[in-house]
Amino acid sequence: MKIRQSLFHALLAITLAALEGQPAHAQTATPGFGTDKRAPKGTPFALPAGIELAGPLFPADDDGNCPRARTATVGSGLMVRRCVPVRNRTGAPVTVIFPAGLVIVSASEGFQNGLLVEQQVLRIPPTTNGGPGRLLDEKGKPTDIVNIPLHVYCLNKDREIPEGGGQYSIGPVSQHAGLAELYAFMADKDFKGDGQRVEVLQEVVWEVIKTGRFTAKDRADLLRGYIADA
Repeated sequence: MKIRQSLFHALLAITLAALEGQPAHAQTATPGFGTDKRAPKGTPFALPAGIELAGPLFPADDDGNCPRARTATVGSGLMVRRCVPVRNRTGAPVTVIFPAGLVIVSASEGFQNGLLVEQQVLRIPPTTNGGPGRLLDEKGKPTDIVNIPLHVYCLNKDREIPEGGGQYSIGPVSQHAGLAELYAFMADKDFKGDGQRVEVLQEVVWEVIKTGRFTAKDRADLLRGYIADA
């Protein structure tokens, strides 16, 4: 019995020593983040009443654009870019809030999950009205579908960039203490564009997922990128 107790205490001491100095939220992997293979978890995301998905998410083109009719772009990421086809059956514009922390989930473990790091507010025009105000597609024909370009950041540095492939779905709004600080930092900033700031922000997302902390250095790096690209 004494030998077992000694072994237990020795193992406990080793474990505590290994964890010492790590942030509390870095000690437990967040599902679907980093190297974690589980499905992302969080608060379910739902579109407002009258707004419905009109089909599966599909890849944006090389410039991040979606076919017309389309809305303004949601998010600023480079690595995971998808089009979200929706219908607005209300007969009037509807405001949709896409919260920071929203995840889009890859159906394949080989491709990256995506993360929205800045809250975005978007007005969806009505898609079922007739007459001269009717939405038009790429060929100038009336359409009842409008595409939302969704540009999000990679959650899994070790996985493949989806580019033209991979099936995605809209997932939950995730909870991550370190990233919550990043979301607060991004609340009054616009990083849209293909410049240095977006690349720096992606590196910061990976670092926060790895360490569990949004540090003063991360803030300084993002501000330098923001100023350089402004």
